Amino acid sequence: MVLIQRRPPYPFLGIPEIRDRIASYLDRKDCLSCIRVSIEWHHYFLRPIWETIDFEKDDATFDKATSEVLAKYGGFISQVVNISDLGHLQALQHSKINALKVIKAQVSVSSIYQQILSDTIQRSEGSLQLIDLFAEPSIPDTLMEQRKHGKHYFNISYTISSTLNLPGEGKGLTTLLLTRLCLSRESFSSLLQRCPSLRELTLNQVSLFNHMPSLTLFTGSKLQCLVASFSQVWDLDPHDLSAPSLLTHFPLLEKWHVPSLARSCNASLAVMRQDISRYCLVLKHIRFDQGDPAMASTLLAKTFGGLETCVLSARVLAASTILGLAAHQNSLTSLYITKACAPIFTDVVREDGTLRDATTAQWLYMIPRLCHRLRVLSLESFVCDIEDIENNVWACTDLQELGLCVKDLDSVQDIEACIKHVCNQRRAPRTVDLERFQNSETIVARTARYLLRFKYLKTVCLGTQAYSLPSPSCSCRIVHGEKKNVHPSFF
Repeated sequence: MVLIQRRPPYPFLGIPEIRDRIASYLDRKDCLSCIRVSIEWHHYFLRPIWETIDFEKDDATFDKATSEVLAKYGGFISQVVNISDLGHLQALQHSKINALKVIKAQVSVSSIYQQILSDTIQRSEGSLQLIDLFAEPSIPDTLMEQRKHGKHYFNISYTISSTLNLPGEGKGLTTLLLTRLCLSRESFSSLLQRCPSLRELTLNQVSLFNHMPSLTLFTGSKLQCLVASFSQVWDLDPHDLSAPSLLTHFPLLEKWHVPSLARSCNASLAVMRQDISRYCLVLKHIRFDQGDPAMASTLLAKTFGGLETCVLSARVLAASTILGLAAHQNSLTSLYITKACAPIFTDVVREDGTLRDATTAQWLYMIPRLCHRLRVLSLESFVCDIEDIENNVWACTDLQELGLCVKDLDSVQDIEACIKHVCNQRRAPRTVDLERFQNSETIVARTARYLLRFKYLKTVCLGTQAYSLPSPSCSCRIVHGEKKNVHPSFF
């Protein structure tokens, strides 16, 4: 009789390093199943179960957690989101919940609520990296209506105190998001001073009031990334139009995401241009989501200087905007034209994203023809004709990432066939049926031949997935994950 050794179940999960990596990809249900399989796996799959507490989903379950349970597992909690009432905060009051990295909470005028929220923040002062505070929208959802209701007023300087000022690089609060809050200008200035590690700030419909000319504003923030519309930066205090813009606080600003270019009559274009020229001395990355193309083109051509990365929505793209980009042809290394969330009405593209005519196509192709330093180019918002592309000599021959949608190359099968052609030619250009490939006039072959012009190209997206192209003697692989575009590495 021959004894056959029985294979242990889940052989790969028997390796600790693999368990540790797999745990980060599993949801709670799967992690719980793994823990039930083996008590030895308890350590690896326990953290993902407790890592995030979302009170929109876990309210009833977390309320049942006893003090003994929190004493045992509270140290694993690192993110708490959707805190909306006092009960949620009270459920977090345990000494073991002291290593939070992320807190997302709705604000309240209740002094008890603010005190307990402050306690929760202070308890995690050594680990907290992101705070997101928001208020319910008023009806109508405007700044004028917002100022009438106490629920939007919040003592943020008290809640986020100076104990977040931790020594050491990379320590302390680095990211702050504020939505629909009302703060005094002094409180906002003090907040920046108390958070020296702050690098990213998002302001959405935040009302700053009570500017005092005698007040010395803090202008030494090390903030690098700002997400705020023009109206947020300039239209501050309706009772004091002399209040300086928020750019005063951020001398080291490098990245600015502008969700909307809209502004009120309180701030003139001349003042805006003057402030940008004065305070944005190291700004290199800009993003415009929506607004007047004329405004975008004026700022690009006459105000911003030496931009390296530009992300533009198709809604702000016009012939004048393209001319504005040409002003940065010697510095621009990354350009992304993103899809608009609403119908497009410009002189360059139709509502469906196709170019209006051959003339407007030439405007678009001016970008790669002039911007010779481009390393990343994403034009996936438009459907380009392969003949137009072939007839334009692009100066950016050192492209490393390219996003492009080609007319008639719209099926997954054709796109993958195109990528396969590129991979085959890169791996063994002399052993493949080169003559047939070079003479073919199919859209697949023509697109592949064009991509082969860029010898440094590493990533390409033709409207579906991003593909990683091989260097010689390497194989092609698809970047795993859901369908995605070549996208900006910031914002």
